Formats: sequence, structure tokens, C-alpha cells
Amino acid sequence: MEVAVVSQSPPSPPPSDPELPALDPEIVEDDEALGEAVDRFIANNPEGRQRLHRIAFQQDCVRQIVDAGTWTVVLRMDEAIVERWADLAVEIARWAFNEGAKSAGRPRGTT
Repeated sequence: MEVAVVSQSPPSPPPSDPELPALDPEIVEDDEALGEAVDRFIANNPEGRQRLHRIAFQQDCVRQIVDAGTWTVVLRMDEAIVERWADLAVEIARWAFNEGAKSAGRPRGTT
């Protein structure tokens, strides 16, 4: 199992792209395309970028106080958590799109 090191400071955030991909049924049904749309949405979120920097700083602090074996376990655990949330983000986006399609974009309870 290859473990990515995420404790280094991430590169400067990309410039903000106000044009997020429009979701359509074709994108929503394609896991990879929907994952890319979700990634782009997340990359355009300023709070998410700030949070990423704080996480990287905290990971670096932990890396400095644990031995190499413990650090490997921490990274594997982090990778599993990130993978879980990435999968959930795609499923939540799909669910939200489908709910909006059923209601034609109207808030629930309105006609």
C-alpha cells in the first residue's frame, strides 16, 4: 500500500474559478465526472482551502512527535477517512441533484 505524505504545506491555492460545472444527468450518473465536479466545487471553497492549510500544519506537528511506524499508521488512517468522505461527497451531490430534479428545483413544500 502506497501512503501519500500530506503533512507538507499544500501549494498555493488555485485562483478562484467562479464557473462551477453545471450538473446534468450524464455527469451525475458518472462517478468519475461527478467526483471531478465535487473536487472543483471544493477547490473553489475559500473556507475549505483555509481548513486544508490548518490540517497540513497539524499533521506536521504530529509527524514531528511520533516515530516513523506510527506516522505510517496515522497516514493510512487519514487516507481511509479522506476516501470515505470523498465517496460520501459524491453520493450527497448525486442525492441533492436527484432531489432537485424531482422537485424541478423548487424548495420542498412549495408548488
